[in-house]
Amino acid sequence: MKFIAFYLVLIALPLAAPLSAQLGGEITGDSAQRAGMAGAGMAGAASVFDAAINPAALSFMDDRTMGFEGVGRLLWVPISIDTVDGGSYEASNTIGGGPWLGWAGRLRDDVRYSISFMPTGGGQADYSRMTTLNLAADDDGSGGLIPRQHEVDMSSLLLQVSLSPSISWRASKHWSFGAGASLRYTKIDLKSAADVAISSLTGEVPGLGGATWADLFNSILAAGGRPEVDSLQADIDASIDAPLHAFLQVGTIWQPREGMRLSMWYRSPSTSNDIEGDVLVDLSADIGEILDILGGGLSSTDNFSLSIPAVNFPQQLGVAFMRELKPGSRMFADAVWTDWSNSFDGWKAVVTDGQGDLGAMTSSEGIIVDMDMRWEDTLRFSIGYEHDLFATSRVVDANGRTHLLSSGKPMTIRAGLGHSNNPIIGAANAGLIPFNSVHLAAGCTWWGGQGGGDWHLGVVAALPQGWTSGDNAMLSDASGDHFNQSNLAIAVGWSANW
Repeated sequence: MKFIAFYLVLIALPLAAPLSAQLGGEITGDSAQRAGMAGAGMAGAASVFDAAINPAALSFMDDRTMGFEGVGRLLWVPISIDTVDGGSYEASNTIGGGPWLGWAGRLRDDVRYSISFMPTGGGQADYSRMTTLNLAADDDGSGGLIPRQHEVDMSSLLLQVSLSPSISWRASKHWSFGAGASLRYTKIDLKSAADVAISSLTGEVPGLGGATWADLFNSILAAGGRPEVDSLQADIDASIDAPLHAFLQVGTIWQPREGMRLSMWYRSPSTSNDIEGDVLVDLSADIGEILDILGGGLSSTDNFSLSIPAVNFPQQLGVAFMRELKPGSRMFADAVWTDWSNSFDGWKAVVTDGQGDLGAMTSSEGIIVDMDMRWEDTLRFSIGYEHDLFATSRVVDANGRTHLLSSGKPMTIRAGLGHSNNPIIGAANAGLIPFNSVHLAAGCTWWGGQGGGDWHLGVVAALPQGWTSGDNAMLSDASGDHFNQSNLAIAVGWSANW
């Protein structure tokens, strides 16, 4: 599994920044068709990728023996950040994209299968900001101290890719049932600053008669008239990953009559696994001068092991409806609940096994950093509409499957609207914050006809929106940051059936 995960991320990573265009923290429209309706259309069963969410969709797809579908997605997510001290920053590295690949086949007339490879989460942004150091200070000329300013490189990258096998059984003309799995690899890279509790520095200071580093720094702060300061500021550069989180997915589709469908699905919580890797910790800006005064060549930079224990990703419940309004015109409505609150409920990063002088400063238990990763549950609604143009007709056979009949080169046009609440209540990293609540979409499909491939286009735009964070438990300087963000996604797909 480790080798497979590495191979998948090798494919996706060059195109992985960012992959959002998100409603409620989930990628909007895995297929280009649903992207063109702001995530609506799960009852339409129009794409192999729908089976990665509701496996029962396979049984209601066009009557195909085998099929391939590929989607390329390009995104732009402009982000600006305004801080409480008057700083203003524009994030860079916010253009990117990713591939979606899917294959479907038939085991027998009433049983079908599929396998899809797709990104299931992602985002990236870079910027540099000024912070106020906790201990390092300069003389203000009148006997007081002015805390020193420090420029910090801020960079965040999240990439999660999935292999999703699915199988579907057509129980009758009216019902189908499906089951599948989602096997996901997760990678997180993070450059930032973090407040390190002085109380965690319980290692002894050489030559100070058993005094700990915590004792030393607390005495310096007390002498400077700042006994209330309880942490030091560290620059961090972390890279962590988890080879496998596995989900179970089940679903059903009910078609009571021609032109009407109800789709329902459930995704279980993922398996629980640690996300592990390494982190470079650099305290030189805050305590470098003190270590120089102490002498002995003490280093303020060290490599540590980093682990976020027992991480699981959220369960999800969804329902979708389709109604044919008249021949060639269909309306869609989707509602999806995602249980983020049980997954993102205060991640704690455990920093241990330092290899140098900083490692000797800490206790054997290491340093615990509250990443302030706290989300609320989301409820997302999407509505969509599509209309067939140019002499297109759809015929439903005795088994309830849809066939496209046409003359010339027919086209289907789409539009959609999506809305979701903002899930974030804790700290926020630029590029990973899906707070834009309203999404508008449009799209179309050019049908290739008998023996030809079909082209699909979807465009999703999140309306510009601002959001102000609260207290940041990881870095106090980031408390009260105000983010302004919008995003634009273009998805182009091609599918062929035979």
